[in-house]
Amino acid sequence: MYSNITYSENVAASVAGDGEVDFKVLIDGVDVSTFGTPITITEGATTNKVTLTLSRALTPAEYGKTITIAPATDFDVADTNGNLQAGFTSFTVTK
Repeated sequence: MYSNITYSENVAASVAGDGEVDFKVLIDGVDVSTFGTPITITEGATTNKVTLTLSRALTPAEYGKTITIAPATDFDVADTNGNLQAGFTSFTVTK
Protein backbone atom coordinates (compact mmCIF):
# COMPACT_ATOMS: atom_id res chain seq x y z
CA MET A 1 0.00 0.00 0.00
CA TYR A 2 1.20 3.49 -0.68
CA SER A 3 -0.24 6.96 -0.15
CA ASN A 4 0.78 10.28 -1.66
CA ILE A 5 0.70 13.38 0.54
CA THR A 6 0.64 16.74 -1.26
CA TYR A 7 1.85 19.94 0.43
CA SER A 8 1.00 23.48 -0.63
CA GLU A 9 4.72 24.20 -1.11
CA ASN A 10 7.89 22.29 -1.91
CA VAL A 11 9.30 20.10 0.85
CA ALA A 12 12.98 19.48 1.44
CA ALA A 13 14.58 16.51 -0.27
CA SER A 14 15.81 15.40 3.15
CA VAL A 15 12.28 14.29 4.04
CA ALA A 16 13.14 10.97 2.45
CA GLY A 17 15.70 8.80 4.12
CA ASP A 18 16.48 11.03 7.10
CA GLY A 19 16.25 8.02 9.40
CA GLU A 20 13.15 9.27 11.18
CA VAL A 21 9.56 8.32 10.62
CA ASP A 22 7.54 11.51 10.32
CA PHE A 23 4.22 9.81 9.58
CA LYS A 24 2.13 7.03 11.10
CA VAL A 25 -0.22 4.73 9.20
CA LEU A 26 -3.11 3.50 11.33
CA ILE A 27 -5.55 0.69 10.55
CA ASP A 28 -8.67 1.10 12.67
CA GLY A 29 -6.57 3.25 15.01
CA VAL A 30 -3.70 0.76 15.42
CA ASP A 31 -0.25 1.86 14.20
CA VAL A 32 0.97 -0.59 11.53
CA SER A 33 4.46 -0.43 13.00
CA THR A 34 3.13 -2.51 15.91
CA PHE A 35 2.65 -5.31 13.33
CA GLY A 36 6.33 -5.04 12.32
CA THR A 37 5.44 -3.21 9.10
CA PRO A 38 7.98 -0.48 8.33
CA ILE A 39 7.00 2.63 6.36
CA THR A 40 9.29 3.94 3.63
CA ILE A 41 9.12 7.68 2.92
CA THR A 42 10.24 8.90 -0.50
CA GLU A 43 9.95 12.07 -2.53
CA GLY A 44 6.89 12.09 -4.72
CA ALA A 45 6.57 12.79 -8.43
CA THR A 46 6.84 16.53 -7.75
CA THR A 47 8.71 18.45 -5.07
CA ASN A 48 5.57 19.15 -3.04
CA LYS A 49 4.65 15.46 -2.69
CA VAL A 50 5.76 12.73 -0.32
CA THR A 51 5.00 9.04 -0.88
CA LEU A 52 4.51 6.65 2.05
CA THR A 53 4.92 2.95 1.22
CA LEU A 54 4.24 0.02 3.53
CA SER A 55 6.70 -2.87 3.36
CA ARG A 56 3.91 -5.34 2.66
CA ALA A 57 0.51 -5.46 1.02
CA LEU A 58 -2.56 -5.07 3.18
CA THR A 59 -4.78 -8.09 3.65
CA PRO A 60 -8.35 -7.80 2.34
CA ALA A 61 -9.55 -7.54 5.96
CA GLU A 62 -7.10 -4.70 6.70
CA TYR A 63 -7.98 -2.89 3.47
CA GLY A 64 -11.65 -3.02 4.45
CA LYS A 65 -10.95 -1.10 7.64
CA THR A 66 -10.37 2.63 8.14
CA ILE A 67 -6.84 3.65 7.11
CA THR A 68 -5.54 6.90 8.58
CA ILE A 69 -2.35 8.91 8.07
CA ALA A 70 -1.17 10.90 11.10
CA PRO A 71 1.93 12.86 12.05
CA ALA A 72 4.43 10.95 14.18
CA THR A 73 5.38 12.34 17.58
CA ASP A 74 8.68 13.60 16.14
CA PHE A 75 7.16 15.08 12.94
CA ASP A 76 9.78 17.43 11.44
CA VAL A 77 9.18 17.93 7.72
CA ALA A 78 10.74 21.16 6.40
CA ASP A 79 10.18 23.23 3.29
CA THR A 80 13.03 23.85 0.86
CA ASN A 81 14.08 26.93 2.88
CA GLY A 82 14.51 24.80 6.01
CA ASN A 83 11.36 26.07 7.74
CA LEU A 84 9.71 23.28 9.70
CA GLN A 85 6.16 22.54 8.65
CA ALA A 86 3.45 22.62 11.25
CA GLY A 87 1.98 19.25 12.11
CA PHE A 88 -1.31 18.34 10.53
CA THR A 89 -4.60 16.82 11.54
CA SER A 90 -4.89 13.11 10.83
CA PHE A 91 -6.78 12.22 7.65
CA THR A 92 -8.49 9.12 6.31
CA VAL A 93 -7.12 7.53 3.14
CA THR A 94 -9.59 7.49 0.27
CA LYS A 95 -9.89 4.04 -1.32
